[in-house]
Amino acid sequence: ATMGNNCQCQDRVPVDRVMVKDDPSRVELRREDTDSTGTPGADLAQPTLETGDGPHGDVPKPGWAQSENIQAEELPTFVQPVPLTVTIAGTRGLREKEWVPDCGKSCYCVLKTLKDQLLHTTRCIDKALDPLWNEEVEVDCDPGEALEFSIWDRAVESDGHVKTVKLGRVVLESKEYASLGFNGELWIQDAARGIEAYLQIKVKSAGREYPRGPAQEFTINLEKSAGKPMGADMEVSCGKRCYICAVL
Repeated sequence: ATMGNNCQCQDRVPVDRVMVKDDPSRVELRREDTDSTGTPGADLAQPTLETGDGPHGDVPKPGWAQSENIQAEELPTFVQPVPLTVTIAGTRGLREKEWVPDCGKSCYCVLKTLKDQLLHTTRCIDKALDPLWNEEVEVDCDPGEALEFSIWDRAVESDGHVKTVKLGRVVLESKEYASLGFNGELWIQDAARGIEAYLQIKVKSAGREYPRGPAQEFTINLEKSAGKPMGADMEVSCGKRCYICAVL
């Protein structure tokens, strides 16, 4: 008998697919899940695999990437405080010239951020028309933080109770001192009616110099009437400054 390509096997089963080892699409079927010919039953749930775009077409995604609930862990952010040097000099025009010093009153200034972070409180100045503190302090605050300076009156009443009254406040925005610093006066908000007062402050970054402030000297020209004396109304009650209130 001639053997060769004419060899036929009665029990030969046609092969529609060649199984490859480690093929991700290979699914093992149990005997009870197939019919007599080895074909999966129609009512059996067919396993599915999610695919993703790849350089060679759609490829199955790994199991860990199939979950849409996986989110990157949020890491905490740390803000580096900015070291500043602040000088609180004093006020100008805080009280009316008719103000009479009270032996039970004193004035102080509180430095905070707008987030209510306390940075510094000056000493109390007693019986001053305009308090002069001249206190320099090193502070740390967040970048871009505005600084608030509030001026307070502190009075001890006859029964020993301490009463504080807010005389006004100023706010120095970050853009006014962040790059070159600040050296000048700021208008005091929320002062008493008819009061136009200012607070002199200086701010600089660590390791830098204060910027140049306003001129300390200036010249004015006055016209003197013939035969009329000329004088000035001056306020010197604080003992440290002389204010020219009017030229007579």
